[in-house]
Amino acid sequence: MVSQTFQIKTIHEYLNYFIDKVNDPVFSMSLPKIKEEILQNCGELEQQISSINKDNFFQCWGNINRLEAQIWILLELSEVSAKKGRVFTEEEVVLTAQEDCQSYFKEKCGMRLLDETPHSLHFSIH
Repeated sequence: MVSQTFQIKTIHEYLNYFIDKVNDPVFSMSLPKIKEEILQNCGELEQQISSINKDNFFQCWGNINRLEAQIWILLELSEVSAKKGRVFTEEEVVLTAQEDCQSYFKEKCGMRLLDETPHSLHFSIH
């Protein structure tokens, strides 16, 4: 049995994953600021992706990684708050996402913050 490689085929497929998550009633009722931040980041992602060309690729890629890291942090901290009760205010969650996005992918790969960052586009954040 050959396993399928994960693929995102369109920008809409990519963004709709996040949009569907925040369309959960929990976000509208309990986390409207976080929902707004995620939707704003999705809009910025769409703009960054559609504006990529050979001259701005690396800047756009770094911005895309930053925005995606922020979305994942927002979703993960929202899940923690939903499971354990309000652990952080929405403002704290948004601020944490903005501040911690620089190291998000490094941490997800099991690296320590003090580890040298690999020479890879995966860790490029602007």
